[in-house]
Amino acid sequence: MIGRWLLGRDRQQRDDMQFTLIAFGVYAFSLLVQWKTVVDGVVSPAAATTLALVIGTCQLSFLVLIRSGLTRHLQDSGLVLVQIVVGILLIAWAYVINAHVNGMLLMLVALVLSYSALSLSPRACLGIGGFAVLVFAVVIVVATQVAPRTFPPEKEYIHLAFLAVVLPTLSYIGSRVSRMRLQLKRQRRELRASLESIEQIATRDELTGLRNRRFVNEWLRLQLAQSRRLDVVVCIALLDIDHFKRVNDVCGHAVGDRVLQEFASIAMGVVREGEVFARWGGEEFLWVMVGKNPNSAIHAVDRLRALVSQSACWATQPGWPVSFSAGVAPLDPREGIEQALRQADDALYRAKVGGRAQTLVH
Repeated sequence: MIGRWLLGRDRQQRDDMQFTLIAFGVYAFSLLVQWKTVVDGVVSPAAATTLALVIGTCQLSFLVLIRSGLTRHLQDSGLVLVQIVVGILLIAWAYVINAHVNGMLLMLVALVLSYSALSLSPRACLGIGGFAVLVFAVVIVVATQVAPRTFPPEKEYIHLAFLAVVLPTLSYIGSRVSRMRLQLKRQRRELRASLESIEQIATRDELTGLRNRRFVNEWLRLQLAQSRRLDVVVCIALLDIDHFKRVNDVCGHAVGDRVLQEFASIAMGVVREGEVFARWGGEEFLWVMVGKNPNSAIHAVDRLRALVSQSACWATQPGWPVSFSAGVAPLDPREGIEQALRQADDALYRAKVGGRAQTLVH
């Protein structure tokens, strides 16, 4: 609970907050060390206090901006680039006021640069390395000219040479890691899209766009379990377009395909949320109605039949009216799915034998 309140609910925001809090912890440790130098009389209390106030203000500002969600719309939602730039400038400041141990601070520069690979682009990683070298080159050159006793050139230029070699190397490594990270992210996105496409192919009928038999079989098993647990009423209806073979024989399969597509489109305008209307095979369709008893299911099927019988729906199709027969059966949790399908199929058969264009219940 506390972690969610502190870091936020959004996954990206939580990652950004964790990164900023880690940086906050590193700064806090550094300020403890800085306080020790003040106690020992090595560093001016005023200089150390000013640096501490600036660091605290910057880090608290980053935390507030990220946690408030104001940066969520940005590509760099964690303000990583800004934090790294600020971090380099702060370390350069600390380098000046801690002349006696400034060589140790160079490790912090390497630590700051290592974060660039986590979210920055490869180009930004290289740019940050160049920026860090430039900042410290200016600081070291000016310091050795202004206060050569405090900043001996022979020592400071060794530091600069070290930075000029190490920081670009770290930046290059960071850019390679960043490139691999982006490639993995792109591959995951492509894989996710491929899996969604495969799922669509596996669970949807290509011609009508309806769910297919494979999907319905799995979905019915879930509904059966829910019906047993929650005592939910479920009815199924098998629908079969009347004289569909004549459509194919007289007008051709292309017209037959358009009839199936139009029928599916009309049906989807009637099907309610939580129900499934699927192509069961050929000109046969299965309608699974959750929360409807057989009488309600018959009314729903008859409502669909009324829509299908309207001539306006078939203005571009064959001249004869399109109708369908249907069989309705309840899904009894005690008897199972196969029994319900057999009962609906028996009712459908009786409807077709009895004159078609009607709905019968088992």
